[in-house]
Order: sequence, then structure tokens, then C-alpha cells
Amino acid sequence: MHISECPHLCIIILTGRMIKGGSRNSLKCVGNIVFFFNINIMGLQQVGKFKLDQDGAYVARTEFHYMGDDGKWNWSQQTDNELAGQQYTTDPGDLGVPDGAIVTFKLWVMAGYDREATESFQYTKGSSKTAEYRSSGITANPGLQFNGILG
Repeated sequence: MHISECPHLCIIILTGRMIKGGSRNSLKCVGNIVFFFNINIMGLQQVGKFKLDQDGAYVARTEFHYMGDDGKWNWSQQTDNELAGQQYTTDPGDLGVPDGAIVTFKLWVMAGYDREATESFQYTKGSSKTAEYRSSGITANPGLQFNGILG
């Protein structure tokens, strides 16, 4: 099997040499450290939208951390302010996330501490699946809870 045919996202860091191939892998050298990360893209849940129940006592915004085709992690644009006591549904593509990207949800908290979800998904434009999150707490100690997938 060739690297470009591998159904996994493979990032390998080797000493002294940089190799790159296929859209699903990226190799980069950093000092004398060797890292190997293997994420099975086929096993990631596909979602088309993210919903936030904003129950925190603060103003928040939604943004996404995603991996581009070049294997680098990027930040999306942010939504407008999301106020407490309301629900917001966001299509990552509307904030610049490309179709097919691996994506995680990030809660940006105004004048506070941001929270990034621990779950990753494959963004699929037009998918009926929605990842649901709930924010809670106060500016100095915000919370973010994953509530599952709808659709």
C-alpha cells in the first residue's frame, strides 16, 4: 500500500529529514524527537453542523480548530457574539472550514478562558448530523460539555 492510499492520518516526525506525500499525511522534523500520530479518518463521525446551548454567564463565540489538506492545524473565523440563555447552530464551512477537514469545537470566552472540545469529527458539508455542546460556568471558569450527535 502506498502512503497516499492509507485511510489513516499519519504524522511522523523524524530526526534530520522532512518527507511529505499524499493529502492524508505530513512528516516534519523537530530536533531529536520522534512522534507518530495515527488517526483513523474512516472512523471519525461525520457532522455538518455544531450546536451550542450557551448557558454560561458570559459572552461567547464559536470557532473551530481544523486540519487543512497540507496537514497543518488552522483556526477558523469566529461567529458573532453568542449570549447566555440562547442556542446557536453553526456550519463550520460558513467560518472557512473546508469540506472533509478534521475539526474540533472551540468555545471562545470574552475576557475569560477559552475551552476546546476533546472530540474530533470529520466536517461533511450538508450532513444532517449535528454535534451538540453546552457551555456553562462563569468567565473565570467556563465549562464545555459534549452532549452527543443528533440527526
